[in-house]
Amino acid sequence: MIKTKKAICVLLSVILLAGMFAFSGFAAEQNAAFTVTPSSTQVAVGEPVTVTVSATTDYYAATTAVPVYYDAALFDLVPDSVVAADIFGAGATRTVINTAEDGKVSVSFTPDSRNTQNIMPTAQILNNTTLFTFQLTAKGTGISSIALKAEDQKTETNAAGPLYCGAYASSDITSAVTMVGQNFTFANAEVTVEAARLNTLAVKADAPFEPYIDYTNCGEHTAAIYGIDTLGWNADFTVDGTLADFLTTTLGDEYLRITTPDSGYETTGTIIEVLDADGETVLETYVFIYFGDVDGDGVVGSNDAFIASYYELNYEGIATLEQFMAADLDGDGWPTSVDGFMMSYFELAYEGLPTQMEVAMLAYDNTYELI
Repeated sequence: MIKTKKAICVLLSVILLAGMFAFSGFAAEQNAAFTVTPSSTQVAVGEPVTVTVSATTDYYAATTAVPVYYDAALFDLVPDSVVAADIFGAGATRTVINTAEDGKVSVSFTPDSRNTQNIMPTAQILNNTTLFTFQLTAKGTGISSIALKAEDQKTETNAAGPLYCGAYASSDITSAVTMVGQNFTFANAEVTVEAARLNTLAVKADAPFEPYIDYTNCGEHTAAIYGIDTLGWNADFTVDGTLADFLTTTLGDEYLRITTPDSGYETTGTIIEVLDADGETVLETYVFIYFGDVDGDGVVGSNDAFIASYYELNYEGIATLEQFMAADLDGDGWPTSVDGFMMSYFELAYEGLPTQMEVAMLAYDNTYELI
């Protein structure tokens, strides 16, 4: 009976010890995952990318150093763009090391265990916590990885490894810390850089209809644009919308600049400029034509009629190709007294004018030449 009790005690001791060792082995396994997230995975030369580096741990972390690599042939590091997060408490030191010529950004976090600032930093379990961000500017075409390297991890055999994320026994940074032995995983990224996108005019997807863009009858401009009733001088006295309701650029609305004549109306002579990505350089210049408003005052009337009729007789009084086209209301390719009569009659009776689109359909097939 005594031997049986001793045997049971020994068996229980073995089971208890086995359980303790199993628990200890499980507790010692510490995992950290690092994620690199670019603001875009496809950019053009000259465009920026913001990179966010974050981490998740299943243990209390504090002392950390993370080097991230990119292709220096494809990207330039934006000066002073590296921002280290304020984590591990205000007493932690954040050190940024930029080796842009080698395509590397490294940020380290060191807690102040001596509490010299009277603000004790704390270790913490990270949950997709942002460690730092930085910005790159694309300069060459190709595909660049933006990544951490497994071979950088500090280990017993790689004591000089620049990548580590120390494990603490608790949130107290004075507790025991282990710098090697953690399991690291990486979610790295790739960014494709394309040739610089040339900004150009585009018709909005939600435009009421497709206006005419005439690359033949445009004078010194890239093209002439017409067919849109921006003034409401058609038979129903309603406008189709503003030019901005119809037009944009391939880089967005903010790169479209519209300048009206002195009248302030979007009418004949309005200039539409497409700007480069710098928001200043003019890439393309378009001119808007409102058929019937020859003088650009925003009204179709007797003065426009006089200009059209006078030009038929004297070949004078019209200075630009867009005025010449605006004076051709019947779309026969020439300003005449017939066009002038329609303008005058409209001023008196508010009828008889064709719509902007009706004239546009005829004008687009003509070749206009100012004498």
